[in-house]
Amino acid sequence: MLPNPLHPALVHFPIVLVMLLPIAAAVALWTIHRGTRPTRAWLVPLAFAAALSASAWLAVETGEQQEEKVEDVVGEAAMDTHAEGAERFLFLSLGVDGASGLGAGPRAGRRGGPRDGSGRGSRAGRSRLPGRSQRWQAGL
Repeated sequence: MLPNPLHPALVHFPIVLVMLLPIAAAVALWTIHRGTRPTRAWLVPLAFAAALSASAWLAVETGEQQEEKVEDVVGEAAMDTHAEGAERFLFLSLGVDGASGLGAGPRAGRRGGPRDGSGRGSRAGRSRLPGRSQRWQAGL
């Protein structure tokens, strides 16, 4: 049932997921803009990023297992370049996975400031100086 060799079949999953991840992130940002909680909306891109890392790891592992069989046909230099690119892709996908985790973390979407639901940012209400119009009216 499983293809033999497995590596050529598995390498397509990270490629597809790396194309779908920005779309999932854009949809998550759109749903956040429409009012969905960021932690909930960002779970889909986080799942895509985790699947990307897992599939990249599987592709690297199966490639290493089948390296000796292909090296005689392709050549050692080409195999080394291919393997280095795969490892770089794996590390980058782990970085994307970590960055996606920040979007779904417990502090995602929180901002400083009052918690009274007024929607004012963290700087609102901090200044004790009168506003521009108040200073103008006072002749300052």
